[in-house]
Amino acid sequence: MKKEEILIKVIQKAVNNGAKKAEVFLDTNGKVMNCFNDDLIYYQALNYIFSHDFAKTFFPKKEKPNKNIAYQLILKGKEGWQYHLQQMIIEKNPIKYLEQFL
Repeated sequence: MKKEEILIKVIQKAVNNGAKKAEVFLDTNGKVMNCFNDDLIYYQALNYIFSHDFAKTFFPKKEKPNKNIAYQLILKGKEGWQYHLQQMIIEKNPIKYLEQFL
């Protein structure tokens, strides 16, 4: 999928899960507008996907058990959305990272 398609789908998922601040990306029918070819809107969307509002509504509420010790240490004392937000930050392509949750 192209990055614009991924952005549309991930923002729509966040909206469907109750994200309030994503409403600026919606048309009158409640669907995410396909306008990420506009640089300003694209950068606003990028800024938004790194927000707590987005992460809390996009990532799974319950994490699947993981035997990876490093993962368990990082997650200890944090909610799953915090872990995934950290992973997005260190990923070379954070939009591709989001694609796996669609």
